[in-house]
Amino acid sequence: MTKKTLFTIPAAMLMLTGCAAHEVAAAKCYEETGAADGAAAPRRNYSAKARAAAPGRAMMAHESAPGSAAANNFAAVEGRQVAFSATLRISTPDVPLAVRKANAVARKFDGYAATLNDRACTLRIPVKNAEAALEELEKLGTVNSREISAQDVTDTAFDLDMRIGNLEKLHKRLTELVAKTGNIKDVLAVEKELARVTGELERLKATRQNLQRRVDFVTFTVYFSAFAQTPVKVKARKFMLPQVSNLGLWTDNLVIVTGETPEAPFKFQLPKGFIAVKMRYNDDYFAVDDQDTVISARSFEQIEGADLEFWRSSIARALRELRGYEVKSEIKTDAKGDKYILFVGERMRGKEPMRYEASCRIVTHCFSADEVQIVEVLGTKERMEKLDLSAMHQSVK
Repeated sequence: MTKKTLFTIPAAMLMLTGCAAHEVAAAKCYEETGAADGAAAPRRNYSAKARAAAPGRAMMAHESAPGSAAANNFAAVEGRQVAFSATLRISTPDVPLAVRKANAVARKFDGYAATLNDRACTLRIPVKNAEAALEELEKLGTVNSREISAQDVTDTAFDLDMRIGNLEKLHKRLTELVAKTGNIKDVLAVEKELARVTGELERLKATRQNLQRRVDFVTFTVYFSAFAQTPVKVKARKFMLPQVSNLGLWTDNLVIVTGETPEAPFKFQLPKGFIAVKMRYNDDYFAVDDQDTVISARSFEQIEGADLEFWRSSIARALRELRGYEVKSEIKTDAKGDKYILFVGERMRGKEPMRYEASCRIVTHCFSADEVQIVEVLGTKERMEKLDLSAMHQSVK
């Protein structure tokens, strides 16, 4: 869920006199409360009626492309906006050729390749063509694993739509105010606030467009490996909880940029030697060291009735069945007496043993929904055995 953004009028504007000062203050009040014209201010929780009335909120069911299976893995959920993603691991005799064919599949179905390298690719394909594209991608070799996940972004879209609507009305009001204001000092102050509102409005519109693209296009991540002597076919699994199915990160997924991370993207102290980095194609943040060890943190709204034992069982199952980890888990108590789950798992990546470690806890809030917070670490077994991560797991806020 996104949080309401509060905008502060510069101190100079509070000193404006006459009609202009009164109008700017009224416009400011509108922006913060959304009270003008009967609009409601953005909130963390909305009624079903309000959600249904949000602009662009409802999703229409997409027709399956010709030749697709009867059961559509990417079918829309009525009244919700859902961003789908799929991850495939495919063995093939000719890896470079398979990568080129995968790119051709994306173009065939009106999509495009976001990234390409000599053994993997990330494709964006319209959701209406995604089922047919999935079938063709799976013909490029032997499918060793297949994962399809869905993220409900309805509430995020609703928040953005309301904030954009409020800012558009405020922008219109300030534009009218500039035309009516005669005092030079007042004009400059109003124009300054108008420039700020314009910049914030453009930023929110860009964020909303990016979110809509995530809904309109399915992101396929395909990893190719040389054909094994005895390929193993893994039955496709689709977990109901995307929070669980997305766990178990791989360093192969990281395409990072530097210089764009916030000052403190994590709610805990990073171990020595780790730096924060940002993903290139979304808003996720990770921490890495000089040996490609990766730390990620995520949080999501707690599900009513789900206790630590529920999350321990669900996460362990997902790590085993979707990621192939041999995983152990236990419920521990930190120095403050709070309970959390510690997961430790291992699996092979080619000939290299990889080690996975994660902690999960339920955080209770007084004035907002409770959260489930998860911190994951992945690296080579040799490197991970030298790291002491206990302090980090216990310091998560």
